[in-house]
Amino acid sequence: MANEKMFTSIRETARITGISEHFIRKGVRNNTIPYIMSGKKYMVNLSRFIELVEEESSRAMVSSESDCTTSPDSLRVGGE
Repeated sequence: MANEKMFTSIRETARITGISEHFIRKGVRNNTIPYIMSGKKYMVNLSRFIELVEEESSRAMVSSESDCTTSPDSLRVGGE
């Protein structure tokens, strides 16, 4: 983890994860995505964000095993 960035910009987080900047920005504003401020810039705790996405993804898969219509848009970070 020495070479990994702990905090990344919203744009970089979106690029790394493939999740839209809009979704990440909305989560930051709603306080459901862990971040810090660096001046006026939001910096996302990348490793914690990825953990949250994986946890929510696992929950969504378990709760919808019989429902094949689950879309990525139904993912909610922070348990909403």
